[in-house]
Amino acid sequence: MADLAYTSGSYGYTQGGVVFNASDTVIGTADPALYQTLRQGRVLEYRFDLPMGSYQVTLKLCDFLSTQAGQRSVVVKANGSRVAGPLDLSALVGQDAAYDLNFTASPSQGSLVVRLEGVKGAATLSAIQVVGLQSLSPNPTPTPNLHPFDFILIQPADASFLQ
Repeated sequence: MADLAYTSGSYGYTQGGVVFNASDTVIGTADPALYQTLRQGRVLEYRFDLPMGSYQVTLKLCDFLSTQAGQRSVVVKANGSRVAGPLDLSALVGQDAAYDLNFTASPSQGSLVVRLEGVKGAATLSAIQVVGLQSLSPNPTPTPNLHPFDFILIQPADASFLQ
């Protein structure tokens, strides 16, 4: 799904930064094109209006700008609580390398808010994947608490190959 601004009852960015397209070759992934379009900003924030339950969140990250460790770091929060960071992608995986950050989160008052804060330099984000863990059970039972999407993957708007 293409990236979009948040609207009530749906999902999208509430603080979006600027969209960039990188031409660098991305290593460490079978889908390098997914990482080449990204948002960058001091703060990036996405809101998902979801039914109560547990969700697996995967942030698709890649640092195209740092040439060495220590130049850029980011803190990741879900509903105001820190889930990771400060992360220095250049130190973890190197420049132009895909990195997937996974964590489990639950909506608070009907919303899941994922926030990336640049501690040193700007935060960058290539895509977010949100999967309802309720739908992963071996014998899923239909329930009103199941999100209508078993899977949400959003990426900055000019990623036409995802539409």
